[in-house]
Amino acid sequence: MFKPIIKEFRDDRGKIQILDDNFIRIETFANKIRASHYHKKFGHWCVVVSGNIEYYERKTGSNSKPFITIYKSGSVFYTPKMYDHLMKFNVNTLFYCWSDGKRDQKSYCRDTFKLNYDLTKI
Repeated sequence: MFKPIIKEFRDDRGKIQILDDNFIRIETFANKIRASHYHKKFGHWCVVVSGNIEYYERKTGSNSKPFITIYKSGSVFYTPKMYDHLMKFNVNTLFYCWSDGKRDQKSYCRDTFKLNYDLTKI
């Protein structure tokens, strides 16, 4: 059964809809970036419904170049805890994300740490 939207956030990148404590729906416009952070305790799964994600990742604390993968519609991928990650969107994209742990606003803020550098420029 489909659950109603608990909360919705909109900005110039698109919108995020909170569907459950650990399940969100994200619509992102072309030429935008999301994430650019890491999580200390919890990882998350993503499934791309439409569009694609140019995904950058590397182990937190590493000095290596990030690994880059293009995830297209139908792709499912996992980001473990303690991995820097950034999502670049070259086209309008819809994807869902669910976490190993709670993702209400308070829990998310406690577990998410913004990067002070741009993974796309390494």
